[in-house]
Amino acid sequence: MPIFNNILAGASGQSTGYDIERSVVFDTNSYFTRTPSSSSNRKTWTWSGWIKRGAPDQRGFLFWSGTDISNNNDGIEFDGIVLRAFSYASGSAVFNIVSSAYYRDPSAWYHIMVCFDSTESSAANRAKLYVNGEKLTDISETQASLNADCGFINTTTEHRIGNANGSHQWDGYLAEVHFIDGQALTPASFGETNSNTNQWIAKKYEGSYGTNGFYLDFATRATDPIDASGNGNNWGSVNVIAGDWKIDSPTNNFATLNPLDPAANQTLSEGNLKQVTSGQGISKGTMQIPSSGKWYWEVCQTDTDQLVIGIAKPTATLSNYLGSDANGWGYGGYDGSLYNNGSGSSYGNTYTNGDIVGVAFDADNQAVYFSKNNTWQNSGDPTSGSSKTGAAVSSLTDEYSPASGSQNSSGVYNFGQDSSFAGNKTAQGNGGDGEDFYYTPPTGYKALNTSNLDDPSIADPTKHFNTKLWTSTSADGTSALGAVTGVGFQPDLVWAKGRTAGWDHNLFNSVMGTGLGKALYTNGTFIEGAYDTSGYGNVTSFDSDGFTVGLTAGNNYAYNYGSGTKYLAWNWKAGGTASSNGDGSITSSVSANPTAGFSIVSYTGNSTAGATVGHGLSQAPDLVITKERTNADSWLVFHKSLGNTKAAFLDVNVVPGTHTTYWNNTSPSSTVVTLGSDNKGNGSGTMIMYCFHSVDGYSKVDSYTGNGSTDGTFVYTGFRPAFLLIKRTDATGVWPMFDNKRVGYNWDNRQLRANEATAEETSNTFIDILSNGFKCKNTAADKNASGGTYIYLAFAESPFKYSNAR
Repeated sequence: MPIFNNILAGASGQSTGYDIERSVVFDTNSYFTRTPSSSSNRKTWTWSGWIKRGAPDQRGFLFWSGTDISNNNDGIEFDGIVLRAFSYASGSAVFNIVSSAYYRDPSAWYHIMVCFDSTESSAANRAKLYVNGEKLTDISETQASLNADCGFINTTTEHRIGNANGSHQWDGYLAEVHFIDGQALTPASFGETNSNTNQWIAKKYEGSYGTNGFYLDFATRATDPIDASGNGNNWGSVNVIAGDWKIDSPTNNFATLNPLDPAANQTLSEGNLKQVTSGQGISKGTMQIPSSGKWYWEVCQTDTDQLVIGIAKPTATLSNYLGSDANGWGYGGYDGSLYNNGSGSSYGNTYTNGDIVGVAFDADNQAVYFSKNNTWQNSGDPTSGSSKTGAAVSSLTDEYSPASGSQNSSGVYNFGQDSSFAGNKTAQGNGGDGEDFYYTPPTGYKALNTSNLDDPSIADPTKHFNTKLWTSTSADGTSALGAVTGVGFQPDLVWAKGRTAGWDHNLFNSVMGTGLGKALYTNGTFIEGAYDTSGYGNVTSFDSDGFTVGLTAGNNYAYNYGSGTKYLAWNWKAGGTASSNGDGSITSSVSANPTAGFSIVSYTGNSTAGATVGHGLSQAPDLVITKERTNADSWLVFHKSLGNTKAAFLDVNVVPGTHTTYWNNTSPSSTVVTLGSDNKGNGSGTMIMYCFHSVDGYSKVDSYTGNGSTDGTFVYTGFRPAFLLIKRTDATGVWPMFDNKRVGYNWDNRQLRANEATAEETSNTFIDILSNGFKCKNTAADKNASGGTYIYLAFAESPFKYSNAR
């Protein structure tokens, strides 16, 4: 049984009534140490902590005790990209639990819990691993014998937090650490599900700790952590400085530099706040700058070479200096120039080792300002509003991330979590509540953290989109599947597919209605209901928590056929019963969900160029998919990144075509979609149209460029995706589809293709789904060819404001 089929992850930025104040960063052989004065319960204990990864593929220990790291030791570790808990004595495993999931998301926090109880009668319950409130069941395991003792945890052997006997250094953050001696607890002791967001969040532990139990809250910024349990089980420290204490925490997640999105010659350390560049290249932040509000961060240069500090678009070149192309802007310390589009212009003073550059980004007025040691360059005034006095750049209309890097340079970032810059300066503690800046930010400017992000319009995306999985209940297909529940809402579009069989994609929507003859199929030009008389099954009703499936022609291939055949349905909520819409020259019938940016539109085409159809949304669609229902023709796709002169075709793998007959060279407006004369969008028969626009924190219609590497392109969405549809546009390529339920953890590797009836692919080399986007993990031409251009549609499981790592 896969883990995380209903992942309950997310605490960052949520108002929980319980705040975690601080964390500690470990790297460069820093660790905590304690040797208990007496042994205690070696059969039963619980460890709980929150972590944020630094290097996402490095082996590192969260908790360890032993005499060597081979044959005699106990530990909880990230063994590279998998999570492991174990105990070995004289080379034999007392227990050993290893996750199948890959944990390489460095942009948000995980809750990790290990429970050991060898007194359990059931062997499978003696050693348990939990992530974000869910027990891991897809694991490799050696379980403990009944009443077995751990080898070293809870003995008088040295215990460490941060490494194992001087090796395998933990690279990352650690917060809210509990060790409970003598009790086997559940995650409910340390966390709960937020009722508004359906996400796992931290809560205060109210229980006892036992003799050797301890609680490290890191509330006091010091080198030696104090046990806050009341037991007095304090810890010593090695190579830990005050600058390693941060206010980045599971209840307020701060931006850092993103190790999943740097140039190849970047080295990140100090909790991904220090950047060292050998040769040329840039690093970008884990959080894009919001499209509204005012934002401030600082960078301390830590060498005397050519650092350039600024902002970059998602499409900026990573392998050169910041500003080497039109997609980045940077203030250079070497000569004080402002760099963009491959050239520098006179701007400000030079800066060097020890100087602090402040960046103020006024998204409301599309302006950016730079300071050196609290003096704003070019006589800039970040508080000048629409006058943009002295702004370095004054017309920033796209998405940007914090960025820096040039040739042989280094600097330490502070997004508001540490004004000591990892010990390079004396901490100053300026800024608003929950901020720690060296200089006071300009009035109205805030830190890049999840608490400061606006509340998304959709706090729980599963109320508008959800994926449902099931397994066939009928070996020969002659039994109806019946009600499919657990969707969480009444869907208006059900897109079903046999996962392990080559059945066609099968789509029903509430505007066309249910029952015989109402199915559409994206993997061909078929007319409406083409296969309903061939036993493909049909949706007979849309229900309050899902849908009901009946038989067609005595069989049910599309929903319930074959012993063990696995199925899925992607479900979207529109507006229920359709209404007449007269906004266009053609009257349409529309079911619309403006909050979620989705509508279903039915109309009768007139083959007339320039005809318009009302779509029922509150803003212009970014993606439009149309199909002629009564004639065999391709599915026509408008995508904002292709523009209004081109169209893609959902049922084939061809390159998007260019022709005025598709969209009459006119983009959709806030009320209508303009049609050309082509039958695929405006035939003489009845038509169906699906319209989507991006909604912050819920959906994204956008594009990216592949890099042709197994360390593939990182794509920022601003949420943890629940669904992805991708298409290459500069060459032929299929339409890959992914979701967060099949397998349910990284690598998310069950690829389906919208244009093919084939079963899902089971190779494990496709993508990682992350707290703030997704990352390609191979060089496949349909997702990540070098220089390849791709369009995509994504829906969220959780907005980044609430997402923990995945």
